[in-house]
Amino acid sequence: MNIRAVKKIVRDIKESSLCVGCEKITMACTEFMKASEESNVDGCERAMAQIKREFDHLKAEFSEIIELDRDIRILSTPPQA
Repeated sequence: MNIRAVKKIVRDIKESSLCVGCEKITMACTEFMKASEESNVDGCERAMAQIKREFDHLKAEFSEIIELDRDIRILSTPPQA
């Protein structure tokens, strides 16, 4: 793992997650940053795995919200004659 390259990406993800209130992703990014400062490769890998898990969970939640919104729009649209 190229910790320097990943660190920049994780920093960007952290900033974005802060903006939209994704606290668990933000915390995992903070853990990655801490581990990278300590040159702790195992800690970086654990934090990356946590970031991925949280991202996957968030993606599933957003997909469900989008699907519900789609259903609501369909149900609230008057039938066409």
